[in-house]
Amino acid sequence: MTNYRSPGGAPYRQCQVEIDGLLHPAIARHGTHPTSQEHFAFADFDVISGLTGVGAHWLARENAFDAPALLQSVVEFLAVLVGGDTSLPPRWHTPVGLLAREWMQREFPFGNLNCGLAHSIPGPLALLSWVHANGMQVAGLQAAIERAAPWAGYKSM
Repeated sequence: MTNYRSPGGAPYRQCQVEIDGLLHPAIARHGTHPTSQEHFAFADFDVISGLTGVGAHWLARENAFDAPALLQSVVEFLAVLVGGDTSLPPRWHTPVGLLAREWMQREFPFGNLNCGLAHSIPGPLALLSWVHANGMQVAGLQAAIERAAPWAGYKSM
């Protein structure tokens, strides 16, 4: 892993271990595959506070203990979330009851289908595409990429 925090990486090694430990519960919380009845707030899967950001962390920590298995778990969840159900609205639509802010609930009374990089499907698409291009084998990964790509403004593969 390239250490972007310090030359040689030594000063922040303990900090990295502590961050790793804090991120384990995020994966455990979503350790099972989502069911078709489950709905999620974008904060559950986005780059900023959700599983996509956690997956990006494990991608960067590839040599850390359990990082490959943890990344695999994140990718499996995202592949099911994104590609496992082709109904409309898509699974990354956040129902009004799961919108975190009151003003958002007023502004989006039917929920929110955010298509921005930080809080919706382009982030998971980037992570899923990267791991696919680098050879990770996950059931439904290709289908998830093909489902998400048009929503993120990309032509399907």
